[in-house]
Amino acid sequence: MIIYTPLDIPKIEPNNWDEWWDVWNEHAAPIIKRKRTPNHADYTLWKGFDLYKTPALLNKPHAYDAVMAPEVPVILDLIEQVKNHAIFTPVLIRVIENIIPVLPHYDNIIPNSYQFRSVLWNTYKTPIWNFTYENETRNMILPEDTNSFYYLDYPVKHESIHDPLYSKGLLLVYGKLKIETNELVERSINKYKDIAWVV
Repeated sequence: MIIYTPLDIPKIEPNNWDEWWDVWNEHAAPIIKRKRTPNHADYTLWKGFDLYKTPALLNKPHAYDAVMAPEVPVILDLIEQVKNHAIFTPVLIRVIENIIPVLPHYDNIIPNSYQFRSVLWNTYKTPIWNFTYENETRNMILPEDTNSFYYLDYPVKHESIHDPLYSKGLLLVYGKLKIETNELVERSINKYKDIAWVV
């Protein structure tokens, strides 16, 4: 069973950081919880915005509601990177930064449900995430050549630290797994065998 692995894909990141920070600083807003989830937190954990939603999702409530980012070049380019390299065909792309510590939790209770994430930016000097499976907890480690990872959401719990002196941003992609995912994951596990957690 795969608990966590970095993914052997190109880094997904803004192609113009100045433009990105202009958009983020102007538009990122608190993300509001709209319905109960397995972690039961009823308060705001994150700020951020959505980059992309399929038309079917535009009027359909998500567990957490976020504002839409403007359709400017840096956002459109980031969407294309996700479509080209993420292991999901996206129906929703979101960028978040947690504004308080996020305690160990899972996002849903569907067995063998895997998630895709990319760390867009990170100024922390210590590990920012960890995973807990049964009685073992490991820090998330990303190699230099990728910022994306794949992990089991349930029954594995994940946790995210917070320190107001530092900043990190996470890109989340929801959608349907692409058919070539298994080959990519196996290649990634072999490439990052000293980092991947497989039981």
